[in-house]
Amino acid sequence: MLTQHKGELDQKAALHAEEMKKLVAKNCDVINEMDKKHQSERKAMVSEYNDLIDSIKIEREEEVELLKSRHDDIEKELGLRNEYLEKKKEDLEKKNEDLEKKKEHIEKKKEDLAKKKEDLERKNECLEKKSDDLEKKKRRFGEK
Repeated sequence: MLTQHKGELDQKAALHAEEMKKLVAKNCDVINEMDKKHQSERKAMVSEYNDLIDSIKIEREEEVELLKSRHDDIEKELGLRNEYLEKKKEDLEKKNEDLEKKKEHIEKKKEDLAKKKEDLERKNECLEKKSDDLEKKKRRFGEK
């Protein structure tokens, strides 16, 4: 009876072991299925993130190109402004030189006129003296 009982227990143990093997296999299948599903979801998320990163990189590159273009435009405009200001500066310097020459010319004319005035005043004094002398002579002759 013990052998029979042992045989039944062995049979039950074998059945139990078989059921356990089936359950373990089923669990492994479920785990593998879930792992595949999660791996697929992770791949999809990684792909989505990579696409997002690529689109951000493209946007940044476009922004960089736009900024470079703006920078080039600003440098060009500044170059033109500098050229304009340099030309303006040269024109003003030339005008300043011309004005200095005119000022010197006017001062020279002023000096010449002052000399002429002095000469004319001396001549006028001489003429007045001669006129006075003539007047005196005329009176003397008139008295005689």
